[in-house]
Amino acid sequence: MRKRDKIRSGLTEQLSPETQNVAKMKEALMKAEQTLYTQEDILTRMSSEPLVHACVVSVENQIIPERFEPDDMVLITDEESSHCGNIGRILERKDLEIKVDIVKTALSSTTFTLGQVKLLFKNDGRSIVLAFENEIFEVWGSDFEAQPGDTAKISINGHQIVEIIPSVGIGELCVVQKVVDNHHIKVKSSIQGTRLVICRFEAKKGDEVVLDPSALVAVRHLKKS
Repeated sequence: MRKRDKIRSGLTEQLSPETQNVAKMKEALMKAEQTLYTQEDILTRMSSEPLVHACVVSVENQIIPERFEPDDMVLITDEESSHCGNIGRILERKDLEIKVDIVKTALSSTTFTLGQVKLLFKNDGRSIVLAFENEIFEVWGSDFEAQPGDTAKISINGHQIVEIIPSVGIGELCVVQKVVDNHHIKVKSSIQGTRLVICRFEAKKGDEVVLDPSALVAVRHLKKS
């Protein structure tokens, strides 16, 4: 026991007063998180992966304020702020404003509106549903403006959006032959015959749908004529 206590005592003596202080330890932790999750690091990791093109299926731009809770980590995305690209921790939220403890100014706090930040590990309500090679997946917290049928340039492994390419037109008008499941329908194409496509809305047999230019996704829904 004496030997163990001696070791503990020696370790305690080696610790600086700053690391023994809880506030300093918290600041050190936040700086480490800043290093891991800076905007530049995220973009570097995204751009190092092969990029592919996916089709935008649906877009949700509504932020849900209740999802921003104390101690949640956020990325400052407001380009007009001097803290843009920094990581912070939410201290409190009042309506559509949050008080954030910024890493580089750990002894003070800054107030932002919800649209000026992005939750790092939670879905804030904003999302874009994409289709790639007959697979459907959702990207959280996207700041990109998009419309169904647009093309999204994404990282193939991380499924993160790098760029939105607006659609230059619409595809063929087809008739629904069969509803396969909640996301897929079979349509009759005058060019390619009967084929399976991804559908972002609830359609019924006999309805007319408009495909995107790649003819992979039904982006507009018309009722039975």
